[in-house]
Amino acid sequence: MFEEKESFFIIEGQPPDEITAKGKKYENVDDTFVLGFYDWLRTDEGKVVGVRLYPFSDSYFPYLQFKDFERTIVIEDGKIEIYFFNEMYFSEDKSGDQSFSSSKILRSTDSFLLAFDLYYLDEAEIEQLTAGIAE
Repeated sequence: MFEEKESFFIIEGQPPDEITAKGKKYENVDDTFVLGFYDWLRTDEGKVVGVRLYPFSDSYFPYLQFKDFERTIVIEDGKIEIYFFNEMYFSEDKSGDQSFSSSKILRSTDSFLLAFDLYYLDEAEIEQLTAGIAE
């Protein structure tokens, strides 16, 4: 099992195949460009509070063992909801992006990162996320 709790980072551009974060090197687990489609989870006010991932393949589930993560919910039909803040509610009407942009799983020796392209977020949403995650 992975040792760390969830951490969130904002980087520019598409998710890389390799990244160093918190002193650890992470590499893409395969050559897949798109892990699945995903929705940005927004409140009624439009605040982005998380992401809901629909993985294309069950082969990713060994990497997605979230039982120790406080703000992650695995839903019966394979959907995964990841919340960036303690707010764990959202408006279904404002959360239907169904983005097919780049998304990846990157793994180190004892942890992993999920990476999502921010293409479908506007500048204000990215600023709101960046400010909230930095707190």
